[in-house]
Amino acid sequence: MQRTGRLFLVMGLPASGKTSFARALAAALDGVHLSSDAIRAELARRGTYQDADKEAVYAEMLRRTAQVLSEGRDVVADATFHRQARRALFLNLAKAQEVPYRLIEIRASEATTRQRLQVPRPDSEATWAVYLLLKKEWEPPTEPHEVLYTDHATPEELVEGYLGEVL
Repeated sequence: MQRTGRLFLVMGLPASGKTSFARALAAALDGVHLSSDAIRAELARRGTYQDADKEAVYAEMLRRTAQVLSEGRDVVADATFHRQARRALFLNLAKAQEVPYRLIEIRASEATTRQRLQVPRPDSEATWAVYLLLKKEWEPPTEPHEVLYTDHATPEELVEGYLGEVL
């Protein structure tokens, strides 16, 4: 019998620590980490954030998620997911493929976020202005989800605690 993959949807505002957490979670699960920032770079869409560009990135991420889940592997999908409609696409995919899914919102204080945004990060182009814009546009999840705070724990500590609770 083929193993069933699981979908872990990791969402949060820029510099919340979601990518660090998502990488550590994927490693702990021996799963596949799909990052919207990495996909944006692969699609040569860095610096382009028009709706069509965002849709292309999320569409490719969804396509890859479907492929990995169909292979029976775990997927850790990492993006801001600040819009309910984008999250719904991934949740509907998990339901259609009949795989378990979990939503994880990553948060950090504004002081931590501002400090993190002062250091260039290889994958992200987000600035304080982008953070404030996305915070204003944030659509809180209505689905059951976990909230993890990254201010005072390493990604590995967060993953260890998270996996201890859910597995």
